[in-house]
Amino acid sequence: MLLINILIAFIAITIIPSQMQAQEWTRQLDGANIPALQWTTSVFDGRDVQQTSDSGYVMTGIQSFATGAPRDYPTLVKVDKDGTTLWTKSYYSDSANVAGFKSLSLVAQPNDDLLLAALNGNTIHLIQTNPLGDTLWTKTYPSYCTQVGGPCIVDQLKLRATKDGNYILIIACHTVLGAPIDWYHTQLIKIDPAGSILWDKTYQDVWAEDGQATFDGGYVLAGHNDNVPMLYKLDVNGDSTWLKTHLGMPISSLHSVVQTPDSAYVASMELNGFIGSTPMIAKIDALGDTMLWTTPNLGSTLGGVIGAGNHVTYDPNGYYVVTGYIHKSHPFLGIMLNNAFIGKVDLAGNVLSEQIFDEFQDNKGMVVRPTNDNGYIMVGDYMNSQGYLVKVDSGLTVLNVTQLGNKAVDLTVFPNPFRDQTTLMVKGANYQRLEVQVFDGLGRQVHQAFSSDGEKVIVPRKHLQAGVYFFTLIGEGAVVASGKLLVE
Repeated sequence: MLLINILIAFIAITIIPSQMQAQEWTRQLDGANIPALQWTTSVFDGRDVQQTSDSGYVMTGIQSFATGAPRDYPTLVKVDKDGTTLWTKSYYSDSANVAGFKSLSLVAQPNDDLLLAALNGNTIHLIQTNPLGDTLWTKTYPSYCTQVGGPCIVDQLKLRATKDGNYILIIACHTVLGAPIDWYHTQLIKIDPAGSILWDKTYQDVWAEDGQATFDGGYVLAGHNDNVPMLYKLDVNGDSTWLKTHLGMPISSLHSVVQTPDSAYVASMELNGFIGSTPMIAKIDALGDTMLWTTPNLGSTLGGVIGAGNHVTYDPNGYYVVTGYIHKSHPFLGIMLNNAFIGKVDLAGNVLSEQIFDEFQDNKGMVVRPTNDNGYIMVGDYMNSQGYLVKVDSGLTVLNVTQLGNKAVDLTVFPNPFRDQTTLMVKGANYQRLEVQVFDGLGRQVHQAFSSDGEKVIVPRKHLQAGVYFFTLIGEGAVVASGKLLVE
């Protein structure tokens, strides 16, 4: 009896309001419903996102089905400004076609149509859809690897708008010459809005993870040159202007790049160290020669120093915004998880604010973009099984009625321990929807319960074995509280 009283007292202490309240909303999203594959399960991860003219968002991701053959399909999901799903569309999945898509990139066109670039093996696909995600046309392009054959592998691609109203495909590939030697290449294909090729060029010894159109009508590529981080400047015709590498810091590659208002560049990366890699962004001068500033303290206030800086963008209000993940300890279990973050940096390289959004499950940020309400939208993956969308305001803080958890909630869990069911009661609350997610000792979600009562959620035992579990209570899409459950 004494032991039970001690456990109950401990549980009362550990039921705490969430401190991760930077989001206006977060969504964990599944992919499209494919009738031919209803017999099996799928996972869905987020790769890119764009805001639409109606202030909603379209995200793209790869939906992978657990079958004997590869069935990994590009998918679009449209949500409104509040994160409510409006439609989902899957492509190349008719009759459960075998397909192994592995890289996606999305652009919203001026007329609200969408261009989705997708990589299937070594073949490059381009899909144009209308604003409802319905296919208008598809095209395929030969990659460098399909042209030369042999042990050549296309790794990833990006699609970017150009200054003259066209588009550029940036395709990174490598030829395996025998471990540990690889031969790297980058292919650029410039296309018009109808998908017709304007020119196609390949650059040797260059592996570009990202690229952007520059103010002068040319292009800048970011990545590595034979495993040394590099920026590569091209003119309007795709011809080489300069290639600059940076040997002075322990950095393997540049993951993304954006041109700054003063014609310099800011890139995202990791700083490699003895205990792991630290997310960082750096400003590089207009000729690619010198790192003018870096942010080695990025993520330091979030409870972890190891992680990745996956993507950086420029906010027209005068900031750089970066996303990636921080590797930190679960609040209760002691296991290490990746947590998506957004960081905001001023023009001088000072980190102004940074925030994570869910420290109870593994999640990562892949791309972040400014929104028309001066906030930001982030896309990534959640628990390696769902797409992840996070909408934040300009200060990475909650707005108005979504400001959940800024003060302690009066939460009662009774009975606890329990045999058949327990009830979570939030006194004085009036949520339209409450959700309880239950996790085992390894951090895996094993149970969930929902309620429209507004104040309470009943959690039936169902299949739970006797033991200790952890829960998060979610109201209106945001974490309200967390704690432990004991099943007898």
